Amino acid sequence: MKAVYKIVGELPDLNTQDNANRTHYRKGAKLKKEATEMVAWQVKGKQKVDGAFTIGFHWVFSSKRKDPDNIIFAKKYILDGFQVAGIIKNDSCKYFKGIDYETWEFGKEASVTITIKYEQ
Repeated sequence: MKAVYKIVGELPDLNTQDNANRTHYRKGAKLKKEATEMVAWQVKGKQKVDGAFTIGFHWVFSSKRKDPDNIIFAKKYILDGFQVAGIIKNDSCKYFKGIDYETWEFGKEASVTITIKYEQ
């Protein structure tokens, strides 16, 4: 089975999270919480995934000034947000079995389309 989700908006990149963590641990924790909640809010009530899954990401970057490896760090917020929203049970190795693909392109609005494959 397959489920597709789209997160619209820019999630914090690795450099932004690192800078927040260095400023003060609470600032870093707040940034992570806000990003995780943004994801959870956008997928809440959508198709749930039972059991083990693999995942694919297609990123749309709104700026060519940031490196892709910094932006795709946001997978952490996505998986945690999916867990908070009840889409996945957990992002541990028991359930999360791998990444099928990761692609990106540039566009006007930042977003990420997530495809989850799972067996029911």
